[in-house]
Amino acid sequence: MSNIDHRGGIWAIIPVKPFAEGKSRLGLPSDLRQSACRAFFGRVFGAVSDVLPPRNILVVSRDDEVMAMARMGGARALREEKGGDLNDALSAGAVFAEERGATGLLSIASDLPSVTAEDVESMIGVFDGDNLVIAPDEDGGGTNAMLMPPRAMPYRHGENSFWRHLDAAKAEDRRIMIVSRSGLSQDIDKVGQYALYAMKTQSQR
Repeated sequence: MSNIDHRGGIWAIIPVKPFAEGKSRLGLPSDLRQSACRAFFGRVFGAVSDVLPPRNILVVSRDDEVMAMARMGGARALREEKGGDLNDALSAGAVFAEERGATGLLSIASDLPSVTAEDVESMIGVFDGDNLVIAPDEDGGGTNAMLMPPRAMPYRHGENSFWRHLDAAKAEDRRIMIVSRSGLSQDIDKVGQYALYAMKTQSQR
């Protein structure tokens, strides 16, 4: 089915932790972590902005700097009211977007250092307005991006979220499209992943 009729109703929701809190498991100095998180978010925001109009991009965060960056890029910013739960942040964003006419919700992680506009387009291009489009992480257990109609099913991020999202979609008899692309799968959650990212970044200078 073509996606032409509903493409204009697709919104992206990007949940972003405060930069000072991001990637704490990597054991890096605070300034290095914050710089990396800033760069990751900038990459994701840029890739999404190349595909969707800024008014259809919603950044959800508790961080004033993150929200300011979003607004400077022409996007909308929603302050996260609860204490850092990803599912709550996405649910609040989904309500906000649906109230403003969203017919498709693309949630995407903010720590994808290699994501491109083509990766984002690959998600939107196979969305038919009613199915679940999902991109797993590199390990195959997490969910790095997901596109579905509003209120299609609850967000189930956490351990093994990819499989939990699939189970939820199957329970609703919803069609599923899995998108496997390196730009969507390669996040930064482990020291080894960060080391590879740092080496690649250094070699490009």
